[in-house]
Amino acid sequence: MQGIQIASLIFIFIMLYVVRIHYKKSELPRAEAMFWSLILLVLGTLVVIEESANLIRSLFQVSRLLDVVMIVAFMGTFIFLIENRIQITKLRSKLETLIRERAMED
Repeated sequence: MQGIQIASLIFIFIMLYVVRIHYKKSELPRAEAMFWSLILLVLGTLVVIEESANLIRSLFQVSRLLDVVMIVAFMGTFIFLIENRIQITKLRSKLETLIRERAMED
């Protein structure tokens, strides 16, 4: 297993943990948590299976440092995507609570 595969697996496990924590806190709906988990598990399977990893590596031609930097950038974007979605869900929940409280006052 190559270094990029190990780094990818560590990233996938961390993101699965983040999704699980936010699901347990009820910050992510069940369907969305399952969606993110499924995406991450499929990605993990692609990384672990040597033939698919070689296919992906040859497809993206990962041989230069810039290619690795771009992969890391995509991982960072994925983190921001999930965190943004979680924060939007939190804000939506707070807004609904605030609106209900004000409606009850009137």
